Amino acid sequence: PSQAARGFPWCAGPASKRAWSSYPLMPQPIDHARTAVAVVLVWWLVGVAACGKHEAAPYEERFPGGALQVRGRYTPGGDPTGRWTYWYEDGRKEAEGDYVRGEKHGEWTTWDRTGKVSSRGRYDRGVKQGPWIESAVDPATGRLIVQGGARKDGKRHGLWTESDASGRKIREDEFAADI
Repeated sequence: PSQAARGFPWCAGPASKRAWSSYPLMPQPIDHARTAVAVVLVWWLVGVAACGKHEAAPYEERFPGGALQVRGRYTPGGDPTGRWTYWYEDGRKEAEGDYVRGEKHGEWTTWDRTGKVSSRGRYDRGVKQGPWIESAVDPATGRLIVQGGARKDGKRHGLWTESDASGRKIREDEFAADI
């Protein structure tokens, strides 16, 4: 005899003429689409309860001596976000700026070990854009060289001026895509 004939109407398949509703205590057929939505909803609610509002988690790193080296925040996905600050071991700032979706974005400033600004400019989704000022020590002469100009898609573009630490102009160069 078939399973339906032995008292298992839920196994009768489409040929069964008896409706599920006529078996009030019998399990109803599963609506897989609704079940999937319910599972996802429960999974999301459990995640929200476990992780709060999915806020960025604070992050700090310290030098072996205990001085603060870096402070910022990570998204639940692991990307840096918001204001990040980096320090040298003596407590002076090394760099500061914002991250958006894991990329540098907005105004960023870096300082050398003496506390003087070594670069300042803007990032647009991880790429240097607009006016930038950068300084470095010339390895050949040991003098501080300051360069300033615009960046487009991360490359020097337009007129860039190079000067010494006193502000005396050393030279000017015209660039198109860093060339």
